[in-house]
Amino acid sequence: GTECCFALPVDGGANGPYRDYQGPLVLVESLREAVRRNKPIDAGETDLSTAHIRSTFSRYLNPRGLQESYHVFESYRQGGFDTELATDLFRLLSLETVEVGSSGEVQEVLPFWDQQVLEPGRDFQQDFCEALAKTTVAVPIVTEHTMERMQPSKLSYSGADNVLLEWTLIRALYIAGRLPRVFPIFLGSWDNAMELRSGREPGIFCTDLFASPMVKNLPKVVHEPTMRVARTMLPRMGVETLPLGFDQWTVYDIFHGINGLSKMNTTVCGWNFKVRSKSDFFTVVKDEVMEVLKKEITKGRPE
Repeated sequence: GTECCFALPVDGGANGPYRDYQGPLVLVESLREAVRRNKPIDAGETDLSTAHIRSTFSRYLNPRGLQESYHVFESYRQGGFDTELATDLFRLLSLETVEVGSSGEVQEVLPFWDQQVLEPGRDFQQDFCEALAKTTVAVPIVTEHTMERMQPSKLSYSGADNVLLEWTLIRALYIAGRLPRVFPIFLGSWDNAMELRSGREPGIFCTDLFASPMVKNLPKVVHEPTMRVARTMLPRMGVETLPLGFDQWTVYDIFHGINGLSKMNTTVCGWNFKVRSKSDFFTVVKDEVMEVLKKEITKGRPE
């Protein structure tokens, strides 16, 4: 079924019950999308400007700028389906809640997605590193598109590869005990999923990523520009002692290190799920991430 909820002004009914409310009922998802795209909402007789949305419906909007902590950190390569998945996962997670603490206080799930959180004019690498350091569950989205720039013929040495940097930091933080959970999403090619495109019966969503030659071809060399940034960032993230062998971590090692963490923490492999559509798959991913998040939050909570 379709999940939806409507937003009312921020006073939460403080000025009286809403049975006589005359304003528009607006989908929370529509409010967030309007602000993200900086476009007004057509609400029938009037348009709701983004300024009006921010002032009237602020409690329903995803916060911009760095927050004190995050439940989920999305690591992905911008472009194509990867961005589509990251966008939809952020949207779906933002509508979820979790119980925290011994009292069972309910909190809205706060995911980190760079397009929503990072602000222009700030140090991009510093901000996403700070966010990662205060995250409960890191979710690397790993596809052929992710690895394409890491192939020997395309790997640039002019600067750090931000996705490779995120993987390096995720692995190091987890080893150091500074990151509770790592939950990768591995996806092969979905272009060949003919069963899925027919739409009649549930079909395999994508091919096996580990059968792709891109995995085998990942270079067994240290990407020094990325490692140099990681060495600078990790002490700021609370990792005073680098993991054993850190300076010898190759691109190949880092990928398989993330895969190794997934074996300890479980993972989503797209080829293991039969779904009818991409939107169904996005919901499956959200549900799997939420299950991991809830288990991590409730770990150690008294019965």
